[in-house]
Order: sequence, then structure tokens, then C-alpha cells
Amino acid sequence: KELKQRRWIIYWIGQLESIRAGGWRTMLRKLGRGLRWSVTWPVVLLALPLALFIRSFNRLFRIRYGYFLTHRIGHFSFDLEYFLSGKKLQGTGRGTRDLFYLVGKHSNSYLVELSKRNLNISFWYQFLHKADKLLSFSSDIAIEPAWLKTGSRDYEGRLAKTLPHIKFRQDEETYGWEILRNLGIHDSDKFVCLIVRDSAYLETIDGPGRRDYHSFRDSDVQDYRHVANELAQKGYWVLRMGKVVKSKFDVAHPKVIDYANSDWRSDFLDIW
Repeated sequence: KELKQRRWIIYWIGQLESIRAGGWRTMLRKLGRGLRWSVTWPVVLLALPLALFIRSFNRLFRIRYGYFLTHRIGHFSFDLEYFLSGKKLQGTGRGTRDLFYLVGKHSNSYLVELSKRNLNISFWYQFLHKADKLLSFSSDIAIEPAWLKTGSRDYEGRLAKTLPHIKFRQDEETYGWEILRNLGIHDSDKFVCLIVRDSAYLETIDGPGRRDYHSFRDSDVQDYRHVANELAQKGYWVLRMGKVVKSKFDVAHPKVIDYANSDWRSDFLDIW
């Protein structure tokens, strides 16, 4: 009992320190989490009868619950394809129904749309999953994202053994190329996507300072001005990528484009 009390004291001290460091944004974020919790559990309790009904038929028609963490575009995109490739190789489609939901602030709305084309995804499945966990007898029906199981690494070589599952429609391919042609980039031209990491994106989702332990991975995009100019001189187009970035990338060459700070940047083009 005393140990539990100490843990609660440490927990609340940590919460207060976090609010003090992050300010009102952190406080609002924590209040939002508390509000979501207070709304979630009544819905979970209401979903219990349905979860029990589904569980009773699980031997005849297997239902599995799964989720994807969506706040990092690299993990989200990899985990989607990794699961689809694994399902293709393992042949688990027949007699099994997988119900997915998405967790976290979406890093890319278009990737969410692509995921829903390939998987049965609904906001409501999370309540069924939580209700299923409350049932007293165990069940092996949870599908965790690859991020938690393998660190979003393909140790089994799944991607090399299967064709891609996440694809664009023909109208989307046409639209993407239409935008590039308007910039002067034609089908036969070569282009380079320059991705230089900084801390701006994580600060937008977690608040300033909360992910500083990642800062050793940051680079200064200005250090790439020379190589971008050299590539442009050789005929390549260079597009500086990013959704939220710290600084602009100004290179005095018409073939070097600061896409991240352009008016036409979009979640679709980020993926395409």
C-alpha cells in the first residue's frame, strides 16, 4: 500500500513538472486526455455485450482486433505494408475478420485514406477491443503494430517476397504528374527528394522540449545547399521535403524547390 502511494505521488509530481515545463499547451493536452478517458470507458462498458457475443462465435468465425500508431509517417506506412505482406504470406484471410482502428494524431491524412482502402478500419472498433480485454477469459485476437514488435523492421523479408499492396489509383497518378509538369518537371526528368530531419514536427504534436532526446539526429538543411545546387547543375530537380520544418531552404537555382514551405504542399503529394 505504501509503495502504491509513493508511485502515485511520483506520478502526479511528474505530471506537474511536465505542465510547468510545457506550459498551457501541455496542460490542455493532458486535460484533453482526461476528457477522452472519461468518455471512452462508458462506451466500452456499453460495448461489452457485443464483445461477448462476438467472442462466443470466435471458433467458428475468427475476429481479431488490431491498431496502427499514426503519429509518425515512417512507422505508419511501414506497418501497414508489413501487415498486409504478412497476411498474404501466411494466408490468414479465409475465415478471419480483422477489425482495425487508428491511434494517435494522424501524421498524414492521405495515408489514413490509403489504409482504409486496404483494411477494415473504424473508430468504433477500439471500444470493442477494450471491451474484449475486460472479459475474464483470455483471447489471442490482438494484432499489435510492427513498431511495437520489430521496431518497424522487416527481419523476415516480407516486403521482398510480396508485391506492394498500398497503391495509387490511375487518377491519382495523373494528378500527381500534372502538378509536377506545372512546375516544369516532365516524365523523363530525374528528381531527388531531400529529407533533412529537424525537431519542428515533433514539437507540433508533443510540445516544445518533450522530445529533445531525439535532437542528436537533427541536421541543418542549409548544410545541403551546395549538394542541391550541384545536383541541379547536373540536370536533377531537387525537392526539399517536409510537412513542418524549422527554416526555409533558399537555393538560387530554378530546379531546387522548397516544397515543404510551398503553397501547394499537401498530404497527398507527401506520399505520392
